[in-house]
Amino acid sequence: SVQLEKGIADLSTRVSRDDTEPDYKIAEELGRKICEPVSTWRRMVKSRIDGLNEMIVGFGPGDYVVVGAHTSTGKTTFAYDFARYNADKGINSLYFALDQTKDAMLLRTLIAETGLSKETLLHPNTGISQEDAVEVSLAIDRIRRTPGKIFINDHGSMSIDQICRLGRQYRERHNIGMVIVDYLGQVRTNGRFESRNLEVTQVSSKLKTLA
Repeated sequence: SVQLEKGIADLSTRVSRDDTEPDYKIAEELGRKICEPVSTWRRMVKSRIDGLNEMIVGFGPGDYVVVGAHTSTGKTTFAYDFARYNADKGINSLYFALDQTKDAMLLRTLIAETGLSKETLLHPNTGISQEDAVEVSLAIDRIRRTPGKIFINDHGSMSIDQICRLGRQYRERHNIGMVIVDYLGQVRTNGRFESRNLEVTQVSSKLKTLA
């Protein structure tokens, strides 16, 4: 139909559009952003680690960062603490916990906020004391009053297209400042690939576009 042909033509135009720009125009636009008063573009997200902040300054809009390390070295702890720290600064985040449950993620926060051990909070026989229960209640209230919010999705293995779609939706609805995917190895893709490396490359490419 005419409408279908027009749609295909519009799509072809968008795909073939030349986004190349001369360096001076890019520099002018960058300079305009830098010289603006405090703006969304300059709102950098940082970690709780001063030494790391000094090295990288912070992460801004468009940045795509991969945290890599050996198994069980604290990557999830670092990522969630990163989100928690920026929530205290009023920055909302969307956290895809593909390898953990929501309860497990929030348990980390309660342990940090109360100073109580995991064994104390989850003791199967004695439960927690009245004093500890008060501490938990106060911690939950502090989380509730945090300026920024962490929206946690623990759906498990999700496709990259689902993650990108939810990322765009939450950015529009909740002014999300960052999206954390924990972790890339659990992200599914559509189609077949000759190697896992090629599959991860596609995931990375789509996450970079989302950023």
